[in-house]
Amino acid sequence: VRDEVADHIGAQHSQANFVWLPAPAPEWAPRVAAQLATRGVLTRAFPEGLRITVTNRDEAAEFLSAWDVVSSAQS
Repeated sequence: VRDEVADHIGAQHSQANFVWLPAPAPEWAPRVAAQLATRGVLTRAFPEGLRITVTNRDEAAEFLSAWDVVSSAQS
């Protein structure tokens, strides 16, 4: 499931229980994390990037639905 999430959002594959998405700018991750939170998806924002915990297929699907909305708004 992690690899599917990583592929969908353009992140590198991970052996951990999370996917790391590097931030293009320090303010990007907190802004995206806040937008995801309004859709019920919690992530951890750092100046360097966004940490997305992936524990099961249902949570991954919920994240990807929210991500598609948030990322399309960023374009």
